[in-house]
Amino acid sequence: MRGDILQKLGNDLPVSIEPFIAPFDPEAVLKKGVPLDFLAEREWRLPKDLAFEYHEVEYVIVSTIEDAREIVHQIGADHLPENKMIPIEVYATIRKAWSRD
Repeated sequence: MRGDILQKLGNDLPVSIEPFIAPFDPEAVLKKGVPLDFLAEREWRLPKDLAFEYHEVEYVIVSTIEDAREIVHQIGADHLPENKMIPIEVYATIRKAWSRD
């Protein structure tokens, strides 16, 4: 869930759905004093291989721009173009720049 939506909800976020929400913002909080719990994302941990076609991939979240380059190099830009890669370091840089007063 986007951080701006969480902020708009404020204390109106139903307690019953809190365990199922993981903000995209790694530093976001649902409510002050409520730790993030990624237990609801356990369904992504499969005991077998996950089969998919490259054209089915929407985005790949990676740590750094270099990680993105390496993955695109290994897989090939025709299968997984750079515009499908989201490096978190870019997000962190933007967040830091926007937080300056």
